Amino acid sequence: MAAESEVFKLEKDLCRCCHAEGNFHKLFEPSQQENFCDMLRNCFDMNITPVTGNLSDVTNAICPECVVKLKDASSFKRQVQQCEEKFYDLYYKNALFDNSYKGTAPTVKEELDIDFTTLEDEKKQCSDIKMDTGDNTEDEMHLSDLKKVKPKAKVKNKKCKKITQEGCEDKSRKDVEKPSDYRTSDIRDIVKLIIMFSTATPFRWSYSKYMCFFCDRVFTKFSELKQHHYDHYEIKLDSSLRSITTETKVKFEVSQLSCKICPKDMQTLDDLLDHITITHKQGYNSVVRCSIFAFRLTDTEAPCQQCDQTFSFFGNLLSHVYKNHLGTGQFLCDSCGKGFPTKFMLKKHVRLEHTNADYVCQTCNMSFKTHGAFSYHRITHKGDFNCAQCPERFPSWYLRKRHVAFAHDKSLQIACELCSKTFVKYNSLKWHLMSVHHNDKPFACDLCDFKCINKTYLKRHMVSHSDTRPFQCHVCVKAFQRKEHLETHVRIHTNDRRYVCKECGKGFVQIAGLKVHLRAHHSTA
Repeated sequence: MAAESEVFKLEKDLCRCCHAEGNFHKLFEPSQQENFCDMLRNCFDMNITPVTGNLSDVTNAICPECVVKLKDASSFKRQVQQCEEKFYDLYYKNALFDNSYKGTAPTVKEELDIDFTTLEDEKKQCSDIKMDTGDNTEDEMHLSDLKKVKPKAKVKNKKCKKITQEGCEDKSRKDVEKPSDYRTSDIRDIVKLIIMFSTATPFRWSYSKYMCFFCDRVFTKFSELKQHHYDHYEIKLDSSLRSITTETKVKFEVSQLSCKICPKDMQTLDDLLDHITITHKQGYNSVVRCSIFAFRLTDTEAPCQQCDQTFSFFGNLLSHVYKNHLGTGQFLCDSCGKGFPTKFMLKKHVRLEHTNADYVCQTCNMSFKTHGAFSYHRITHKGDFNCAQCPERFPSWYLRKRHVAFAHDKSLQIACELCSKTFVKYNSLKWHLMSVHHNDKPFACDLCDFKCINKTYLKRHMVSHSDTRPFQCHVCVKAFQRKEHLETHVRIHTNDRRYVCKECGKGFVQIAGLKVHLRAHHSTA
């Protein structure tokens, strides 16, 4: 280990694990069979990345002594994971027995670990033993005698050998592909226990609405979902658990939590699980506890259980929990080292942050980062949308839906309970409530007092703190911070006066100019 006052004058490679100097292995090189960076990350949760500049190559190394220690640590971790997996397999199959228990325990067959592969090898070994003991007689064991000794050795040996060669390869491959050391059935077991033994309400969150865990019916208020949940006592629970995978985070509402068997009131979900385990003798894999989320929700607020923050909408609370209370996450990005709790979030991060390929519209050459935004945009190029109740036509399905809601079918309107304003989409009502009535603006600027309701508005605001002007006019070389400002400016050069006064027919480049003109020349006040 290097001394604290030592100065490195690197002429050779520097080991990043012990600071030895020499000609060493690279921590990661595509031509290498082993990726030591991944081994360090998996064993010790350390992300060692090469520095930039001239020192990048010589400091991205590991010495042979540290390689041996790292391989031992990786093997030991794999051994512990495999043993834990085998232990819980035996535990759930009731194949573990206490010798102090006086009841009758079923016998477990033990297979002999025989290393003989063929009868000829066994015969040869017997003859070698005779030679070693000095017995030079020509008496040899007959083939019939060999068959009488261990008639099942050959069959069991093949089985053991098959497990050794194929089973271990599958298990090691499983460790590489699957970071978590538990199975889908373990998560389903703990969810089943909570539903059967407690009054907790399971639910899903989809498109800014609460969804029933059993029938996928959606609700805008959680009190409505909770009342609906009582209708599902007779349902087959197993059919609802099939959608759960190792990446699923199951959500429970636990404001009135109690045990159904006792009954006994519980403060937290951990207290309930301990009670079920100790009092009712129900076991589960404690590793999967991280896949269960507990919330205390009402129709008006959604408080965080880990800190003192309170939100008006559950979607904001969920984003807050993922961002602040899940740590780095178990799925790490290879490019920037950022962690995510699920594979889906990691893939979305890689696509948005580290992939240059965008979805480009072939009609208007506009590009989009996500497939959802691209699909929504393509609708505008599919022609007119006809109203089924009148001859009017619209360029998009949303404008047609808005027309139907306000002109023909008022039941499609969503009214705000605090004012007289109405909307067509629930998401529009949500933003209206957050910005107007609740003043719930969870996204704040670090440089000023600006606050907003979503991340998109915050990104637009952050441009005002930057001195860069990337959008430049090709006619007069004037530069702008925003693309829409450049597009408005170009209309001056093309004489695009799209805003026309209905009174006198005068046209203007910007709508602000038209408003000033109306106040100055056509105002009745």
